[in-house]
Amino acid sequence: LVLILPINITGTVGELGFMTLTMSNVSKDHPRFISHLVFLYIASGIMLYGLRKYSVDYAALRHAWLSKRDPQCYTQMVTGIPASKQTPEELARFFKHMYPENFTGCELVTNLPVYDKKNLAFYVAEHEKLTAKLERFEFIATDKGEVPMTKTKLIGGEKVDAIPHTQKEMERVKKIIDELQAAEHEYVGAAFLS
Repeated sequence: LVLILPINITGTVGELGFMTLTMSNVSKDHPRFISHLVFLYIASGIMLYGLRKYSVDYAALRHAWLSKRDPQCYTQMVTGIPASKQTPEELARFFKHMYPENFTGCELVTNLPVYDKKNLAFYVAEHEKLTAKLERFEFIATDKGEVPMTKTKLIGGEKVDAIPHTQKEMERVKKIIDELQAAEHEYVGAAFLS
Protein backbone atom coordinates (compact mmCIF):
# COMPACT_ATOMS: atom_id res chain seq x y z
CA LEU A 1 0.00 0.00 0.00
CA VAL A 2 2.83 2.39 0.86
CA LEU A 3 4.49 1.63 -2.50
CA ILE A 4 1.38 1.51 -4.67
CA LEU A 5 -0.26 4.78 -3.49
CA PRO A 6 2.51 7.08 -4.81
CA ILE A 7 2.26 5.32 -8.18
CA ASN A 8 -1.50 5.96 -8.27
CA ILE A 9 -1.27 9.58 -7.06
CA THR A 10 1.32 10.51 -9.68
CA GLY A 11 -0.73 8.90 -12.46
CA THR A 12 -1.34 10.60 -15.79
CA VAL A 13 -5.12 10.20 -16.21
CA GLY A 14 -6.01 13.17 -13.96
CA GLU A 15 -8.74 11.70 -11.74
CA LEU A 16 -10.06 13.92 -8.95
CA GLY A 17 -10.67 13.34 -5.23
CA PHE A 18 -10.56 9.80 -3.89
CA MET A 19 -10.10 8.37 -7.37
CA THR A 20 -6.51 9.70 -7.46
CA LEU A 21 -5.65 6.96 -4.93
CA THR A 22 -6.91 4.13 -7.17
CA MET A 23 -5.36 2.41 -10.16
CA SER A 24 -7.83 4.17 -12.45
CA ASN A 25 -5.52 7.22 -12.22
CA VAL A 26 -2.74 5.29 -14.02
CA SER A 27 -2.99 5.02 -17.79
CA LYS A 28 -3.22 1.48 -19.22
CA ASP A 29 -0.34 2.23 -21.60
CA HIS A 30 1.98 3.52 -18.86
CA PRO A 31 4.78 1.13 -17.72
CA ARG A 32 3.84 1.71 -14.05
CA PHE A 33 0.46 0.05 -14.65
CA ILE A 34 2.18 -3.39 -14.39
CA SER A 35 3.17 -2.61 -10.77
CA HIS A 36 -0.40 -3.39 -9.68
CA LEU A 37 -0.09 -6.90 -11.08
CA VAL A 38 3.28 -7.39 -9.37
CA PHE A 39 1.90 -6.27 -5.99
CA LEU A 40 -1.17 -8.50 -6.52
CA TYR A 41 1.12 -11.52 -6.95
CA ILE A 42 3.16 -10.57 -3.88
CA ALA A 43 0.06 -10.10 -1.69
CA SER A 44 -1.46 -13.37 -2.97
CA GLY A 45 1.80 -15.22 -2.28
CA ILE A 46 1.94 -13.91 1.29
CA MET A 47 -1.71 -14.87 1.85
CA LEU A 48 -1.25 -18.38 0.41
CA TYR A 49 1.87 -18.92 2.52
CA GLY A 50 -0.05 -17.90 5.66
CA LEU A 51 -2.98 -20.17 4.79
CA ARG A 52 -0.69 -23.13 4.15
CA LYS A 53 1.17 -22.57 7.43
CA TYR A 54 -2.13 -22.30 9.32
CA SER A 55 -3.46 -25.44 7.63
CA VAL A 56 -0.35 -27.49 8.49
CA ASP A 57 -0.40 -26.28 12.12
CA TYR A 58 -4.13 -27.05 12.40
CA ALA A 59 -3.68 -30.54 10.95
CA ALA A 60 -0.88 -31.29 13.43
CA LEU A 61 -2.95 -30.13 16.41
CA ARG A 62 -6.04 -32.03 15.21
CA HIS A 63 -4.02 -35.21 14.71
CA ALA A 64 -2.47 -34.88 18.18
CA TRP A 65 -5.93 -34.45 19.74
CA LEU A 66 -7.51 -37.35 17.87
CA SER A 67 -4.63 -39.70 18.61
CA LYS A 68 -5.26 -39.39 22.36
CA ARG A 69 -7.13 -42.28 23.94
CA ASP A 70 -8.57 -40.28 26.85
CA PRO A 71 -12.33 -40.89 27.18
CA GLN A 72 -13.02 -37.22 27.88
CA CYS A 73 -11.85 -36.41 24.35
CA TYR A 74 -14.74 -38.39 22.89
CA THR A 75 -17.52 -38.23 25.50
CA GLN A 76 -20.92 -37.05 24.32
CA MET A 77 -24.25 -36.62 26.08
CA VAL A 78 -27.26 -38.32 24.56
CA THR A 79 -30.80 -37.42 25.68
CA GLY A 80 -34.24 -38.68 24.79
CA ILE A 81 -33.34 -42.32 25.33
CA PRO A 82 -36.43 -44.56 25.00
CA ALA A 83 -37.69 -46.28 28.16
CA SER A 84 -36.76 -49.69 26.74
CA LYS A 85 -33.08 -48.68 26.59
CA GLN A 86 -32.82 -46.91 29.96
CA THR A 87 -30.75 -49.61 31.65
CA PRO A 88 -26.95 -49.62 31.46
CA GLU A 89 -26.87 -53.10 29.91
CA GLU A 90 -29.42 -52.33 27.17
CA LEU A 91 -27.78 -49.02 26.37
CA ALA A 92 -24.29 -50.54 26.20
CA ARG A 93 -25.55 -53.39 24.01
CA PHE A 94 -27.26 -50.94 21.64
CA PHE A 95 -24.22 -48.69 21.20
CA LYS A 96 -21.78 -51.63 20.95
CA HIS A 97 -23.93 -52.90 18.09
CA MET A 98 -24.07 -49.44 16.40
CA TYR A 99 -20.40 -48.49 16.91
CA PRO A 100 -18.43 -51.71 17.51
CA GLU A 101 -14.92 -50.24 17.05
CA ASN A 102 -15.44 -46.88 18.76
CA PHE A 103 -17.68 -47.58 21.76
CA THR A 104 -15.78 -47.86 25.06
CA GLY A 105 -18.48 -47.35 27.68
CA CYS A 106 -21.51 -45.46 28.89
CA GLU A 107 -22.78 -43.88 32.07
CA LEU A 108 -26.56 -43.64 32.41
CA VAL A 109 -27.88 -40.45 34.00
CA THR A 110 -31.38 -40.56 35.40
CA ASN A 111 -33.65 -37.87 36.79
CA LEU A 112 -32.54 -35.17 34.41
CA PRO A 113 -35.19 -32.43 34.80
CA VAL A 114 -36.82 -30.90 31.75
CA TYR A 115 -38.46 -27.58 32.51
CA ASP A 116 -41.35 -26.04 30.66
CA LYS A 117 -38.80 -24.02 28.73
CA LYS A 118 -41.25 -22.05 26.61
CA ASN A 119 -43.16 -20.57 29.54
CA LEU A 120 -40.06 -20.22 31.71
CA ALA A 121 -38.18 -18.32 29.00
CA PHE A 122 -41.20 -16.06 28.42
CA TYR A 123 -41.46 -15.08 32.08
CA VAL A 124 -37.69 -14.63 32.48
CA ALA A 125 -37.74 -12.27 29.46
CA GLU A 126 -40.74 -10.47 30.97
CA HIS A 127 -38.85 -10.07 34.26
CA GLU A 128 -35.86 -8.61 32.39
CA LYS A 129 -38.13 -6.10 30.60
CA LEU A 130 -39.67 -5.05 33.89
CA THR A 131 -36.21 -4.65 35.44
CA ALA A 132 -35.18 -2.33 32.59
CA LYS A 133 -38.42 -0.33 33.02
CA LEU A 134 -37.86 -0.01 36.76
CA GLU A 135 -34.30 1.22 36.22
CA ARG A 136 -35.57 3.78 33.70
CA PHE A 137 -38.31 4.98 36.09
CA GLU A 138 -35.85 5.26 38.99
CA PHE A 139 -33.48 7.25 36.79
CA ILE A 140 -36.29 9.66 35.89
CA ALA A 141 -37.23 10.01 39.55
CA THR A 142 -33.69 10.74 40.75
CA ASP A 143 -32.41 12.71 37.74
CA LYS A 144 -35.41 14.92 36.99
CA GLY A 145 -37.06 14.85 40.40
CA GLU A 146 -40.38 13.86 38.81
CA VAL A 147 -42.68 11.06 39.83
CA PRO A 148 -42.90 8.80 36.76
CA MET A 149 -46.42 7.70 35.90
CA THR A 150 -47.59 4.68 33.92
CA LYS A 151 -50.91 3.16 32.90
CA THR A 152 -52.06 -0.12 34.44
CA LYS A 153 -53.41 -1.28 31.07
CA LEU A 154 -52.37 -0.43 27.54
CA ILE A 155 -55.76 1.04 26.67
CA GLY A 156 -58.04 2.65 29.24
CA GLY A 157 -55.93 1.89 32.32
CA GLU A 158 -55.61 4.36 35.16
CA LYS A 159 -52.40 6.31 35.67
CA VAL A 160 -50.43 5.22 38.72
CA ASP A 161 -46.99 5.81 40.21
CA ALA A 162 -44.68 3.77 37.94
CA ILE A 163 -42.09 2.60 40.49
CA PRO A 164 -44.39 0.77 42.98
CA HIS A 165 -46.53 -0.58 40.12
CA THR A 166 -43.48 -2.01 38.31
CA GLN A 167 -42.13 -3.49 41.55
CA LYS A 168 -45.48 -5.29 42.12
CA GLU A 169 -45.42 -6.61 38.56
CA MET A 170 -41.85 -7.87 39.05
CA GLU A 171 -42.87 -9.68 42.25
CA ARG A 172 -45.83 -11.29 40.43
CA VAL A 173 -43.61 -12.50 37.56
CA LYS A 174 -40.91 -13.70 39.99
CA LYS A 175 -43.50 -15.85 41.80
CA ILE A 176 -44.53 -17.42 38.50
CA ILE A 177 -40.87 -18.16 37.65
CA ASP A 178 -40.34 -19.76 41.07
CA GLU A 179 -43.49 -21.88 40.64
CA LEU A 180 -42.37 -23.07 37.21
CA GLN A 181 -38.94 -24.04 38.53
CA ALA A 182 -40.34 -25.78 41.63
CA ALA A 183 -43.15 -27.66 39.86
CA GLU A 184 -43.04 -31.37 39.11
CA HIS A 185 -40.96 -31.91 36.02
CA GLU A 186 -40.83 -34.58 33.40
CA TYR A 187 -37.66 -36.63 33.85
CA VAL A 188 -35.91 -38.07 30.87
CA GLY A 189 -33.11 -40.55 30.62
CA ALA A 190 -29.74 -39.35 29.38
CA ALA A 191 -26.34 -40.96 29.08
CA PHE A 192 -22.71 -40.02 28.62
CA LEU A 193 -21.14 -42.12 25.88
CA SER A 194 -17.46 -42.51 25.13
